[in-house]
Amino acid sequence: MSGASYDLSQVGLLILLPDLMRQDVWVPLWDRLNLIPLEVVATTVVCLDPEDVVRLYSSNRRRDPANSRVDGLWLAPQMFAVDMSIGIVFRTSLDGTNLTALLEHWKGSSRHAARRKGDLRSVSPIADACSSLIHSPETAEELGKDLSLLFAGGAAWHWLGEAPAKRATSIQDISDLRAYVVPGEE
Repeated sequence: MSGASYDLSQVGLLILLPDLMRQDVWVPLWDRLNLIPLEVVATTVVCLDPEDVVRLYSSNRRRDPANSRVDGLWLAPQMFAVDMSIGIVFRTSLDGTNLTALLEHWKGSSRHAARRKGDLRSVSPIADACSSLIHSPETAEELGKDLSLLFAGGAAWHWLGEAPAKRATSIQDISDLRAYVVPGEE
């Protein structure tokens, strides 16, 4: 991490997963996120391979293998091959807010029956253990690990240390990322 002056507790990351991208429910998700003051600091389009997915979820302590689907360990990484993911790094101006913890709680359960009204995942009628729509780190340590996975060369850390962006990322910017086609895969 850089020696930049920012409060890491006011930084959060959401990764919009391929199952969310395929359902095109990211606009209602964006509307829900706009309920609190968030500045988009960085975005990236990524196509995560199974090795990246394992790294992304390697410290997920909440999953009890006894309560997971039999094929979940195989199927969940395969879901990432369906489409792109979009990583969005946020910063909030709300004093005393641990944004990583807030996003983790607000995201809600990936199990459909366990969702609460207003959860970020409730923007979709489909969500379960292998179709979780959104990933967010649970701790500051995981935030650092996930940022390193998504942004080469510490780019997100550099952006976090800068003054607020001159222009906030808009829903159109996210739409443009959604329409991005990797060169050679047109």
